[in-house]
Amino acid sequence: MILLFVIFISLQMINFIDAKNYLTVDDELKDCAKTDDHLVDWSDYNLVAINDTLTVVNGSVTFLRDVISPWSAHFYAERYERGQWLMQGYVQKLQDLCTELHNQLQPWYKKFKDFDTCPIPKGTKWVFNMVPIEMVNKVQYLPPHYAGRWRIIFDTKYFENGVEKRECKMGFGNLFVE
Repeated sequence: MILLFVIFISLQMINFIDAKNYLTVDDELKDCAKTDDHLVDWSDYNLVAINDTLTVVNGSVTFLRDVISPWSAHFYAERYERGQWLMQGYVQKLQDLCTELHNQLQPWYKKFKDFDTCPIPKGTKWVFNMVPIEMVNKVQYLPPHYAGRWRIIFDTKYFENGVEKRECKMGFGNLFVE
């Protein structure tokens, strides 16, 4: 769920990509916080590239822990430049993802409106059947300096038995500007 959410958020926020520009998304997700106590099981989750402008999500994610409000989240994008990852213009901090999943003003609303929100009981499975991640839309021009290697980071904090826990995931991709 977290990777799916990271990718949905990041792609919705960069949905300005012109048809001459495209993003390829790596299918590997990496941890950016040391934990063996994961919130979600990703073993049945897949990204399927249909072509250069369309990727779909297929499979499911299963919650390994109960999720209660507040469930804070911090999304941000970094671009690899001159041997280091540099923060880019996109940053979003949410005090409670539980309420924001069903916020009609958020770009991911249509994708998540049919899923239950918090509390999310342990064992809950969210199933995705070839759900498209739109990558082409609005702006006609994308500056050439946007091209390159990107990573989207989703850093989340949640509570279990009154103890704050953290899970952080990174998704990677390449943006091509023609």
